[in-house]
This record gives sequence, C-alpha cells and structure tokens, in this order.
Amino acid sequence: MTSSPVIPRPMCCGADRFIFYGAATGSGGIANFELASDNFWLVDGDFGDIGQGNTSTRLTINAIGTVGANTNAQLIFDAAGAGFGTVSFDATGNGAGAAVVLAVLVPTTGEFVALPASNFGFP
Repeated sequence: MTSSPVIPRPMCCGADRFIFYGAATGSGGIANFELASDNFWLVDGDFGDIGQGNTSTRLTINAIGTVGANTNAQLIFDAAGAGFGTVSFDATGNGAGAAVVLAVLVPTTGEFVALPASNFGFP
C-alpha cells in the first residue's frame, strides 16, 4: 500500500460522514475517527451488491492480510496495524481480485479493535 494523506479534522466536531462513490474514491487517511459518531456512506450499487440490508454479513472484521470471507463483495476492516484501522473493499471477496483500501483510520484515543456494520450507511 502506498502512503496516503491523512484527512485532519478538529477533535471537537464528531458525527462526520465520509462518502465514497466507489472504491477509486478511497485511499486516504482519516484522523481522529470516532467509532461512536463517525460513519462511512457508500453510494449504493458502486460496491457490488452490498447494501443496508446485508452490511453486517458482508463486513469481515480483523481480516489478516485483508482477504474476504467468501467470493461475495466484502467490506474488510483490519485493525492489525499499531492502533490504526484499515477499511478496504474487495469486489471478489476471496476470489481473484485484490482488496482496495478505502481509508486508513487514526483513532481519537486508544486503538481500534472492531468497526461495527452500524458505521456504514447508504445515502
């Protein structure tokens, strides 16, 4: 993965939405990501068949090496990197294509251990 810029924001604001119109719009860093209030919004249809109704079954948590759980399109969260969390999208799951990094998250405090499906929405 190449290094990507971190998107800074004040530590006071909360409730931020990071909107992705496709995997090609990702690959940035997000500083001070707050699990309790910040969200990713994925434009429906641009992330395979992932939608509001199946996000929890299509989110692979702490995937070592960012490999999807099956051959369906997957969102992947990898918290293996020294407190940082990497959110990726894999159009083919564990198939032939590689996962594409959407964002590298830098927590407000502590470390990431999980990223619940409730942090993803669809406008």
